[in-house]
Amino acid sequence: MISKLNHTKEAAAVHLPSILERGLFYHQQGDLEQAEKNYRKILNITPLNAEALHLLGVLSNQKQHNTAAIDLIRRAIQIFPNQPIYHNNLGNAYRDSDRYEDAILCYQKALQLKPDIVEIHINMGIAYHQLADLDRAVSAYQKAIALKPDSPEAYYNLGNTFKEQRLFDEAISCFQRAVAIKPIFIEAYFNLASSLEQRSRTDEAIECLKQCLRINPQMAEAHNNLGNLFKYKGMYDQALSCYQKAVQTKPELYEAHNNLGNAYKDQGRFTEAIACYQKALKRHVGYAEAYLNLGVIFAEFELSAEAIDCFQKATRINPKFAEAFNFMGMTLADTGRRDAAIECFEKAITVNPSYAEAYSYLIHQLQYACNWRQLETYSHRLEQLILQKNAPNDPMMAEPPFIDMARHSDLSQHLVNARAWCRKTLQPFQNLRLPFHFESRRQKNSKMTIGYLSCDFHDHATAHLVQRVFGLHDRDKFIINCYSYGPDDQSLYREEIQKQSDQFVHIRELSHMDAAKRIFADGVDILVDLKGHTKGARLGILACRPAPIQVHYLGYPGTTGADFIDYLITDNTVTPIEHAHFYSEKLVFLPHSYQINDYQQEIETGSWQKEELGLPRNSFVFSSFNLPYKIDPNMFDCWMRIMNQVPRSVLWLFNGGETTTNNLKQEARSRGIDPRQLVFGDRLPKAQHLARLQLADLALDTRIVNGHTTTSDSLWAGVPVVTLRGGHFASRVSASLLKAIGLPELIVDDLDAFERLVVRLATQPDELGKLKDKLMRNRLKDPLFDTPRFVRNLEDAYHKMWQIFQAGRAPEQIEVVEAE
Repeated sequence: MISKLNHTKEAAAVHLPSILERGLFYHQQGDLEQAEKNYRKILNITPLNAEALHLLGVLSNQKQHNTAAIDLIRRAIQIFPNQPIYHNNLGNAYRDSDRYEDAILCYQKALQLKPDIVEIHINMGIAYHQLADLDRAVSAYQKAIALKPDSPEAYYNLGNTFKEQRLFDEAISCFQRAVAIKPIFIEAYFNLASSLEQRSRTDEAIECLKQCLRINPQMAEAHNNLGNLFKYKGMYDQALSCYQKAVQTKPELYEAHNNLGNAYKDQGRFTEAIACYQKALKRHVGYAEAYLNLGVIFAEFELSAEAIDCFQKATRINPKFAEAFNFMGMTLADTGRRDAAIECFEKAITVNPSYAEAYSYLIHQLQYACNWRQLETYSHRLEQLILQKNAPNDPMMAEPPFIDMARHSDLSQHLVNARAWCRKTLQPFQNLRLPFHFESRRQKNSKMTIGYLSCDFHDHATAHLVQRVFGLHDRDKFIINCYSYGPDDQSLYREEIQKQSDQFVHIRELSHMDAAKRIFADGVDILVDLKGHTKGARLGILACRPAPIQVHYLGYPGTTGADFIDYLITDNTVTPIEHAHFYSEKLVFLPHSYQINDYQQEIETGSWQKEELGLPRNSFVFSSFNLPYKIDPNMFDCWMRIMNQVPRSVLWLFNGGETTTNNLKQEARSRGIDPRQLVFGDRLPKAQHLARLQLADLALDTRIVNGHTTTSDSLWAGVPVVTLRGGHFASRVSASLLKAIGLPELIVDDLDAFERLVVRLATQPDELGKLKDKLMRNRLKDPLFDTPRFVRNLEDAYHKMWQIFQAGRAPEQIEVVEAE
């Protein structure tokens, strides 16, 4: 507050009033250098000129010379202690020095001298706000409004305080009053938009930010926030335009570079996103959010070391950055550093005890470590969070579908959760004008083009199953393209799939939309996703709808929850017809097992000796080479009871690492089993693994998530598998496989029956021998490993899908009946 007083006796003699007037004029015009020269000229003549001291103090405060300002204004007050404006401006200088208590004392003194000065009440409120004494701040602003009901500044500051208190309706009312009084009050419009956004009044918030830009088209912060709102609404073209204007207008606005990167990342435009995050970090090297987002992309491209380095930088900058700990845990887990991953997830939930996603990933790692005691505690906490937060309606609270599927068999929860998770994927495309039209295809009578989409066309369980399917398709009726967004590991699996495809297209570097454009340009009629909700999936490509028919198959044993996927290829065992309403897709029932298998898998010649693999020579070998996360305490109890009843038995398991093996040994010991009866096998090349499996006598299936490829491997190696049929897709796969190889007698429906059957087979060698003979006879004649037969049935399913499309009908349930 700038003011002048006419009180000094010396002024008349040396024309001081005119010098003071001139200094004040320059001051009010913003020419601080000329104003200071005039004030100092007065003080050179009369050092005790209170008004010159005061105004020079105000000027010093404006120049952020706060210590000098405080000294000058205090000297003025010593001369004239009863000037409320002096006390007010001293308070401002204290406030700008972060000495808020001293500032408040000054304002109180000013108001004692003159209680009706509106600006001083406002300044008092600002100081209380800075001290987080929000109730007193509100009181101060309300007093200002009582004195001056048309003060836009008082309403604006009161709105900011209500906003801080999360009283958004009250804040909105104050900001609206401020702009009604002062229609060009750009800051009030800006904060009104923020408050409206908090109340989900997004369209009104957008209008407020547009008003900001009408007042000042160069307001980068308004462009940035407007971009955030458009992005929230799924209007990505508009969001990108706003972010681009923000960084053009104010290149140093690092938040806008980061937000532009996020919009690119959501669309799969990873190279452009990386450039944006790097620009943000160039402008603010301590910007933790940009390090997080950069790390997420590095992790997506399996650049684990670079990703972890980014996450570590983010957490050093912000030790309470829960999301960075969570993503660092995910990356560490992917590289096999599971103990370190668990520590990261625990840090994430320590920082944010309501972070449901971090609980989910922690639970999955505890499953993998077979740390069942902690697992029970954290699972209970996650269930509480899901109930409290109403997760079905909140995509941010949705559990990763794969982990949800591996925890329990509640099909209704799986569907709700998958749909919520899918909404995240669909958001960047929900208001996009997709450039793909298929009406002309309905008249097509030429070959059908099938596109298979995956990142697993390399040495991976999916490739182990599907590598022969591409070459077996009837080329008189089909064109077969594979679209790969995974790494090239130079393996024989990759080589075989490339060789069998009519086109093998690398789309790893393409955005979701550019990949979709390539698929559309290639004339793909049926696009078959082989990933679903598994690691590395890019459902965003399918969300662009590049094919008239889109199908989910094999990779994920459950519903995707996606409106943009029409069909799920399955069978009547894994998805009985009564389960159909738990799937967002229409079900396509194949006549035997849904799972394709390779009928030409190599088993290494030569023979392993038990002793070479740590197996006692005369032992009865139970095997279960499933990943450790599939082992649950109830099934492990059953296994241990079985071993107590079968002399010289050992349990041969996959080696999941030191922590996992130690925990399993401890769990065995606590159940009365010598830990030495547990033998752990390392990962081997597939042909060698199949050869060693032949040393097993009987395979024991897991419960909540069955063996899938693992069960097929055992059966191909000639080892019978006993399974417990569960309540959802993942827990019924082995039953499907056993039916398709003519061994339904190995399927049971409860743990007691499982225990009885396994013990009987293990203690009656003749019965087990006959079972093995039957398996070996069926292996090459029954449907499970009859890959050409499977492909014919799959092609029949494709033809039925296409006929429905050509007839103009919506997708519908299909049952493939094998010709006699």
